[in-house]
Amino acid sequence: MRFYGDYLYKFEPMSIKNGSVFAKEGNKASEVFFLISGCVECEVQKKFFLEGTVFGETDVVLKRNRSDTYKARGDCYILKLKKETFQLILDEFSDFRSDIHKMVHERERNRHEKI
Repeated sequence: MRFYGDYLYKFEPMSIKNGSVFAKEGNKASEVFFLISGCVECEVQKKFFLEGTVFGETDVVLKRNRSDTYKARGDCYILKLKKETFQLILDEFSDFRSDIHKMVHERERNRHEKI
């Protein structure tokens, strides 16, 4: 229950219109995104994220600039979380941290295989 009281209100809603770019390759990675509805294209990696996907976490965890450009493919509803809050959640919830680090490792491995 602690998560809901301490963190839920920190998720910022975003309504993104079809075709809009909302994060660009090379820019500072200052948030993590949670796709509630719609579809997001990763222009550099040539892949798509669907509802329920967490993305942008790899660049935040690895403390680097964005490695991809994210573009809405259809109208999207996204929750974003500032990297500082995301880090607090990782520090407090070890199971979530473990899952995120596994996902970061997997996504980074896949990204390098495609290069």
